[in-house]
Amino acid sequence: MQKNQKILLVIIAFVLVLAGVVGFLAFKKEKEQPKPKVSRFKEEYEKLNGVVNEDGYTYPTVDIDVNYTVEYLTGQGVLDILGKDGVIYFGTATSFDCRNTVSSLIKAADSLSIDKIYYYDTENFDQTTEEYFEILDKIDPVLKKEEKVDEFGEKVATVSRELLVPTIVIVKDGEIVDYQVGGIKKENLSEELTKEEKEDLFTTYTSKLIKVSSSSCNEHSRC
Repeated sequence: MQKNQKILLVIIAFVLVLAGVVGFLAFKKEKEQPKPKVSRFKEEYEKLNGVVNEDGYTYPTVDIDVNYTVEYLTGQGVLDILGKDGVIYFGTATSFDCRNTVSSLIKAADSLSIDKIYYYDTENFDQTTEEYFEILDKIDPVLKKEEKVDEFGEKVATVSRELLVPTIVIVKDGEIVDYQVGGIKKENLSEELTKEEKEDLFTTYTSKLIKVSSSSCNEHSRC
């Protein structure tokens, strides 16, 4: 009996050691697994979550899908995409309206299998370059326009053009097939969108983005 007990103890000890080794190796492998790289876009937007700006308003919380691709554009890059196909998002991380809409935009694009959105950060928009005016010319239908008034209150021929954010421009074969200017404004800038408001935005974006999507409408896209 004692001999059998010793054998049993040896077996138990062996099993425990083996379990410990397997557990250690599994932990080491998990630890060594590379974590998903946090994109520049995700980092820029999410680092302002909960931050209070100089006017006393708290930036709305944004949660960007770590796996979705948002490609930054230069001015020339915008012009290139305007001559091809793509979805261009004009916005900036410090805009409350942008923060309240961008997650819905990305979810809508992802649901339609649009693999990337092109992004131009308007805080870097140099309004003195030829590229700037060329971009305005190409997206003219999207712009807010106001006739200038002279010192006597008379309208003059010059029209002031303004690019509001967020603005989404949808391009196919070098033509603007649709666009969306603005989102859902809140009287209190710090107020988060409701679930219903987010769903409304999602529906709005899918109905527009479907025009450049290779995906068919289905129960997931809800377009």
